[in-house]
Amino acid sequence: MVIESCAYRVAILGAGVAGSTCAASLLRMPGIAAVVYDMGGRGPGGRTCSRPVDGQGGSFSPADRGGRSSLSEAHADKDLTFDHGAQAFTVSHPEVRALTEAWERAGFVGRWEGTFGKLDASTGAFVAGVAAADSDDTVFGLLGGSGASAADRFVGVPSMGALARGILSDAAASPAAGSTLTSLFGAKATGVTYSGEGEGPAGARWTVKSSDGVSRHFDAVVTAGHAASFAAQAAASLPGGGGSGGSGCGGGGGGGGGGGAMRCEGESPVAWESFVALLPEELRRPAALEAPLSSLSHGQLVRVSTALAVAQKPDLLLLDEPT
Repeated sequence: MVIESCAYRVAILGAGVAGSTCAASLLRMPGIAAVVYDMGGRGPGGRTCSRPVDGQGGSFSPADRGGRSSLSEAHADKDLTFDHGAQAFTVSHPEVRALTEAWERAGFVGRWEGTFGKLDASTGAFVAGVAAADSDDTVFGLLGGSGASAADRFVGVPSMGALARGILSDAAASPAAGSTLTSLFGAKATGVTYSGEGEGPAGARWTVKSSDGVSRHFDAVVTAGHAASFAAQAAASLPGGGGSGGSGCGGGGGGGGGGGAMRCEGESPVAWESFVALLPEELRRPAALEAPLSSLSHGQLVRVSTALAVAQKPDLLLLDEPT
């Protein structure tokens, strides 16, 4: 009871593979109250969610509903499910392999020994094992080329959508003492603001507003998905000016004199020059470096966030559509 009343509250924005894995890792520690937000109409998973066909040419998601299709008519006696964005994935890094093998033991994924290739819709010609050297087919080359083997290729079981759901369900079923997981599927986080060190309700530092009309309060926020805009909101809400423990680069914690600009002042987790060198040319210009993060486009924010992460030289980066 003591641990539960003092739980460290963490919001995780995005329930794709990265967000789900983050939640599972946090729940292995005692005293964590994690809340996962996911706006996907097809359920959690992000690009690894799946689309179950309802027999009317659409899916169970209202956004996907349409007229009857010849495909649904031809398979009216079967339950059809289509993987939305990612149909398979390969594994090479040892830490990711360890995670994947755990998912395999749990039955969330399985090794795929079948054929990968490319089907030309205009000619009907199928080419197995598309060469990775073809820049337009790099992904197919990685999955089906000579460099890939059954030990490297995985698919979700029974579909890719089972992966994120499985990770979250497994984590919620066996958390560490005093830890809890709340999954808000279909709830879009619409705003993130910093309340000050313990100045928010119940001593919270962060407030997350969502499409269900509820504002929830947290000690920490993790962005794991299409959340670059939240980095700008969070940085803009932080007190500007730098000083000890206050500032950072590109939304890493404070923002300098621009009230959330990329310019670093005071302490920072990375050297300013190293960070700037990783930015694209248009963001290395003085005007861009001094501009508020909230003025940048979504794509520019993704590049800023990626540059900051790489500049810290981590041992492992898990990126969801970084470009």
